[in-house]
Amino acid sequence: MINMNNILLRQLKNQLQSRSVNSVKYIYPEELLDMIGCDDHRAEQFIIWLNAERLLKYIYVVNCKCGETVYVHENRLFYTKDDIYCSRCGFLFGRDEIKRKGQLMYSLNKQAIMDYDDETLQWKKRGYKQNIIPMRVSENVEDFIMKKKKVFIGSSKEAEEELTIISAMLDDLGAEARPWNSLTNPVFVAGNYTLDSLLKVAEEVDGAVFLFNADDEIWYTEYFKTKKTVRDNVLLEYGLFCGKKGREKVAFVCKNNPRIASDLSGITYINGDDSESKMRIGLSNWLKQL
Repeated sequence: MINMNNILLRQLKNQLQSRSVNSVKYIYPEELLDMIGCDDHRAEQFIIWLNAERLLKYIYVVNCKCGETVYVHENRLFYTKDDIYCSRCGFLFGRDEIKRKGQLMYSLNKQAIMDYDDETLQWKKRGYKQNIIPMRVSENVEDFIMKKKKVFIGSSKEAEEELTIISAMLDDLGAEARPWNSLTNPVFVAGNYTLDSLLKVAEEVDGAVFLFNADDEIWYTEYFKTKKTVRDNVLLEYGLFCGKKGREKVAFVCKNNPRIASDLSGITYINGDDSESKMRIGLSNWLKQL
């Protein structure tokens, strides 16, 4: 394969002679295929080799809702845990979302390619396994930053709309969300006790997020009035998961300003009434500690 790579490299050098450095910083796969002029299989192996020699880098390009184009280089996407934001509006991108929706491009290092020979640059070859499909965007690229975390999401039935939003955020952030009302991966199966089902799920997941919504009105004698508070079974489930997983692995999101039990005072929570970007940041920071 090295001999074939050398042949293709000479072909690429000939094509690059008339190109500027900046003109090959961002090129589409189809353009590179035209430059080297070979079948897809050989081109794929050649691109993997170029990447291993640090002559080519992978870049994902995504369009933000605000209209900004975001370029995400392979090192940042696959080998760091840094959050990826839109520089214009601050939108936080989930890594799975980038890999699913992004357009794959290549960045060629023209100077390094033109100077390349086996003796001077062979030592730079990387030893890690190639993780990116070089010819197209993969819809099922494995998350190589960390093992995908399984997260249970609990709420009242009245808060199912907000639950769906949180579930989507967690999925975008690279977690495997498992809401209590999931139809594809049900938590509560006919014939089982509810408590037994929850205990089983607590063993299967890495953490849990509970939505504390202002669902019920309770009379408080010290205030001589009613106040909105969290559904009692949601509080019970929160306590159950804290006991099984540890408090630091169980987060809660407060929505519509419910009154929180005094036993939970002092625990930092995610404000569900904040902007979506702030909620994403809060969930992202929590996921990192799982």
